[in-house]
Amino acid sequence: MSEKAYEQQRLQEVLQTIDEKVAARIEGAGMTKEEVIELRRTFWDDVTINLDEPDDVIETEASIRQQAELLSQQERFHQVLTKQLATYERMKDSPYFGKLNFVEDGERAEEEIYIGLSSLQDRDDDDFLVYDWRAPISSMYYDYAPGEARYETDDEVVTGQMKRKRQFIIRQGELSGMFDTGLTIGDQLLQHLLSQASSNEMKSIVTTIQKEQNAIIRNERARMLIVQGAAGSGKTSAAMQRVAYLLYTYRNTFDSGNMLLLSPNPLFNQYVSGVLPELGEENLKQTTFQHHISRRLPEGWMLESPYGQIERQLASEQLEEDLSLSDQDLPVRLDRYIDRLKEDGMTFYSIMYRNQVWKSAEELARRFYDFDETISIENRIEIMSGELVAGLQQLEKKQLHEDWVTDAMEDQPRELYALASRKVMQKQDEKETYNSHVQEDRLVRKYVVRQTIKPLKAQIEKHEFVDVEQLYENFTNRIVNQHLRFEDAAPFFYLNDQVKGRPDTADIRFLFIDEAQDYTSMHIRYLENLFPRARFTLLGDVEQAVHQHTAEGQSILTLADDEDRHVERITLKQSYRSTARIMNFAKEMLPKDPEMIPFQREGDLPVIRSFASNEVMQQAMLDKASGWQGDGKLAILTKTMAEANILAHACHEYAQLITETTDRFKKQVLIAPSYLAKGIEFDEVIMYGVDDETYQTKNDYHLLYTGCTRAMHQLEWFVVGQPEQVLQSIDTDLYKWIDG
Repeated sequence: MSEKAYEQQRLQEVLQTIDEKVAARIEGAGMTKEEVIELRRTFWDDVTINLDEPDDVIETEASIRQQAELLSQQERFHQVLTKQLATYERMKDSPYFGKLNFVEDGERAEEEIYIGLSSLQDRDDDDFLVYDWRAPISSMYYDYAPGEARYETDDEVVTGQMKRKRQFIIRQGELSGMFDTGLTIGDQLLQHLLSQASSNEMKSIVTTIQKEQNAIIRNERARMLIVQGAAGSGKTSAAMQRVAYLLYTYRNTFDSGNMLLLSPNPLFNQYVSGVLPELGEENLKQTTFQHHISRRLPEGWMLESPYGQIERQLASEQLEEDLSLSDQDLPVRLDRYIDRLKEDGMTFYSIMYRNQVWKSAEELARRFYDFDETISIENRIEIMSGELVAGLQQLEKKQLHEDWVTDAMEDQPRELYALASRKVMQKQDEKETYNSHVQEDRLVRKYVVRQTIKPLKAQIEKHEFVDVEQLYENFTNRIVNQHLRFEDAAPFFYLNDQVKGRPDTADIRFLFIDEAQDYTSMHIRYLENLFPRARFTLLGDVEQAVHQHTAEGQSILTLADDEDRHVERITLKQSYRSTARIMNFAKEMLPKDPEMIPFQREGDLPVIRSFASNEVMQQAMLDKASGWQGDGKLAILTKTMAEANILAHACHEYAQLITETTDRFKKQVLIAPSYLAKGIEFDEVIMYGVDDETYQTKNDYHLLYTGCTRAMHQLEWFVVGQPEQVLQSIDTDLYKWIDG
């Protein structure tokens, strides 16, 4: 029997096993579903209810609890069967994608290890027909060529010889290709996958994981894992596979609810949302830093978006932003300021009740500094909060017989008086004289006063009597006026959490930050304080730093390691997204050659298309958009949102404008500023309106590089005339010039 015939026969046997397991799960799930429905229908029939005596009440509670546990157990079992069924259905299309032959040291038998999206055992559940790609033994497939190999389990390190590594192309249950390789993935398969059209969602890369990506996915040591990856190097894909790996490895400890992804915008969230379900896992929590901070803002406050910050910077020739808020040493300076507050400078709001001062700011400050200096600010505020809440009881007593309470009682509904009367009757003792009307009156008065004190109590418990706004203004020497610039967000809320206490976020154990080149040391200090139990995975590319503060070298990706952190760094140099010609052209935008190696996938030279006027250029853009066909995507990228708006207005019939709130693709032609396209790829990119006036600064060239590296197959520049300054450093052999 030939090797291909052997593999085809084995594939059919595996598919038959899958069909048998699917049939068994369908039958089991159907029966369990019927049992769950029946349990829900007859729930109270099987519960003994007797509330006459205390013992009877306890017995009734136990009966209800027992029935609820039985129902819950059956529901969980049904969910397990349903999930298994979905896994097997996915495996029908492609049960596995790789195979290695391994001989363990000290053994003579050669084991065939097939690797797929999920594990599969034989009919008797004795032996593995397919290993999950996340299993320890599967790591050899990604890390080694044939020869000496090893893998680690929880208990031991297993060494041996890899005799063969084979890759399969299986589609719809048919073996369409197989080849042996010494690399993680053969160029033949990778070339095929990279040449395909873009899609609305990122796809799983388990069949094409490279050795350096596998190091990211399986890293369990680092408290903070920092990944510097060239554009198109697969860092985001590796991060999503890392999530799936961690969910598999810690499946008995954590779930997707213990993980959080901070991404650049809602469109990116949607773009990566399909990866984990494709791997049979639930999506992790996803948000943006902007949305996270917005949810914490006091009522009536405003927060500038990160893209608003970029537009503000791009609109000014001078650097408006206070770079001191992005310095590497900002966390140190802010910690020193907070430490000084223990001795002097703490600010408070006066606590008002019915438009009158109940506790003045001066009183609160005196009480704050009555504490010993060794007591932390947060603990002082917590103690003061407890004292103030206790003081509300005295306030309530003083208010009970005020005239305003008597007036307010006249507006209370009859139901309130009826309720008060019932409560009085319940407490009344027949043996003693009881003035029920007086007691009813007192209960209603208490209700009226407590309704006015309730919001005050809530504010005190949230420590809102601390004037963090004034504290921050004193630190920055700048008026905030309830409006935070984006660069204010991290230091402001770090200060807030240090003095008022942080929210409870203990459930987050893994935090992933994409486009981390736009985060500063202050962002990370804030997030580390907010999520003290989390391990961090940071992914980004310093060459795509488009915020002024990070373009000036303040990105967390370039900062020195802190001794208090266990930091590991991994660099991804190989770029897969774009053709070699596009990447060789794009890197000319940068002042120094980036650490990037283009994957040798051929394609057309980038085109610089020159027009006689803006009107002619815009018409050419309109013709391109209206004539775009096929499943692929065309992105027309500008420098600013204002420019994108103009183009979108001109061709709204054919193109979708991408804004910072866009959460999904609706058309095949997209128009956006370059900074909104980060992390996403398109079949063709047109950089619109490239000229010497528009692109001048170092930051501008980072934007230009970011836009160019979104292109998978084709890249064009639309220019008017000849942008001499922009083109002076670009070798003419790297592009094709076309007039009109």
